[in-house]
Amino acid sequence: MKRTRRRIHYKTRARRQRRCLFMIVMALFLMFGGIGLFALADDGITSVKVTVSGGDTLWNLCEPYKPENMDIRDFIAKVKYVNHMNTSELIVGQEFWIPVR
Repeated sequence: MKRTRRRIHYKTRARRQRRCLFMIVMALFLMFGGIGLFALADDGITSVKVTVSGGDTLWNLCEPYKPENMDIRDFIAKVKYVNHMNTSELIVGQEFWIPVR
């Protein structure tokens, strides 16, 4: 009889510990991850949708929208990051967003 009682006790304790750990992880996510989502939600940046034509390069397409105080290479890196691009290669008909303030 004692063994059964202990086994139930350990199961109940383990369940409580898992719940507690889950609640702590969720609280941390909401505190740190949630704040990041709200910070990115409205930073005043609008975007322009661009469609690639023959002979276009990222440099030529991004140059008119680049802020004056930013280097074109940094702006192209930002455009690639926003659009989840791994390379600077473009395909005719491809569409991507250029952030504009």
